Amino acid sequence: MRTLFSVWLMSASLGFATAAAAIGSPADDGKLLALLHAAHQSALAAADLALTHANREDIKRYARQLREGHGAADQAVQSAASRLGLTLPPPLSDDPTAEAVQELQAAGPGAFDRAFLRVEVNGHARIISDLETARITIQDPAVRKLATVELKALQVLETKARALDAKL
Repeated sequence: MRTLFSVWLMSASLGFATAAAAIGSPADDGKLLALLHAAHQSALAAADLALTHANREDIKRYARQLREGHGAADQAVQSAASRLGLTLPPPLSDDPTAEAVQELQAAGPGAFDRAFLRVEVNGHARIISDLETARITIQDPAVRKLATVELKALQVLETKARALDAKL
């Protein structure tokens, strides 16, 4: 199986949009899947923290939606990668979304809810932008369909995070 570690490193160091522009080949499908996998893993970690650290019940409900949505989406990403014969690398500790999870771990009890929603709004906005940029280079029709479904789901989650943040 091919490893996507070098593409992952390039994407993490240059930013996804830059890396997507730099490599216009079928490898983009694998790179996109690797980045979505990392984003889902970070979102799952943030949701787990919110389930135990959030003060408000509506934020805990949102965290449960994140667990369900990102968990199912990550399964689809892993299935697509497997179908393409790709091995998804583990998320890097210096990935911006992983750094956001570390910030959440350090947030005090009174500051957690706002910090969590800020991470969710910013993280979803970033991955939505990256996904919109990357969709034009996707070669595999199934990966293109997955990207379209992911984009719509991420937009819904971002909207919910913004609405919750407006209530604080």
